[in-house]
This record gives sequence, structure tokens and C-alpha cells, in this order.
Amino acid sequence: MIQTQTLQFNIFTVLFRSFLVIFIAGILMYVFFVYTATMNIVHRKSLEKQIITTTVNVSNLEHAYIKLRTAITPLFAESLDFTEPQNIIFAQYDTRQDLAKITN
Repeated sequence: MIQTQTLQFNIFTVLFRSFLVIFIAGILMYVFFVYTATMNIVHRKSLEKQIITTTVNVSNLEHAYIKLRTAITPLFAESLDFTEPQNIIFAQYDTRQDLAKITN
């Protein structure tokens, strides 16, 4: 009978320690997941601010581009000694000659 009580006591302590370890591990995992979720939200908020800033910068650059694009005219280009090319010739390969040479 004494041996049975000792065995039951050992099983009880093993179960108690196991549940205690599982409980502590669960609390640590909960804290880790809450921390991770919080950091993801903070990171997302900072990315949203960066996106807004970048969007404003792109909008300003597009506005400046449109202003410059309308400011450049052919007369302005000629005043800077740019000229329009005359007689543009493109290299071309005539495939009809090669097709005529193919014999079966």
C-alpha cells in the first residue's frame, strides 16, 4: 500500500509538472504572438506613412515633368542648337530573297 501511494504521488507530480510546463509554454507563446502582431501593426503603420510620402513625391515630380514637357517647344530646342534629323534611313533585311533560294 505504501508503494502504491508513492507511485500515485510520483504520477501526480509528473502530471502537475507537465501541466505547469505546458501552461508556462502557452503563456510564453501567447506573449510572443501578441508581440509579433503588435510589431506587424506598427510596421504596417510606418509603411503606410512612407507610401503616402512617396505618393506625394511622385505627384510633385509628375507635375514638374508636365510643366517641363509643355515648356519645351521646337523653337526652344532650336535655340539650344538641336536640329531635326533629315532623311532617316533604317537598316532592313530583305527576307524574300532568302525564301526564293530555299529549294526542297
